[in-house]
Amino acid sequence: MMGQDDVVKMLEKLSDISERLAKVEVILNERSRATSEIVETLEQHEERIRELEQSDTQMFTTKNLFVWGVATLIAAWGVLH
Repeated sequence: MMGQDDVVKMLEKLSDISERLAKVEVILNERSRATSEIVETLEQHEERIRELEQSDTQMFTTKNLFVWGVATLIAAWGVLH
């Protein structure tokens, strides 16, 4: 059978374990929050990259239209003169 001293020691150990688990829980919550912030930041950067890529594509298309327009005007100018 366990004596009173053994029970007290076991309760002290359980209390110590409980305190450690509480600290681990706090650390995990902090890391989880930090991870969520990182994921959110990455999603924002990814969205911004997509917007920039789309903008570059639109700009490229606009440049092509401008170049074709100028080439057509030069060709028409050459034919008329």
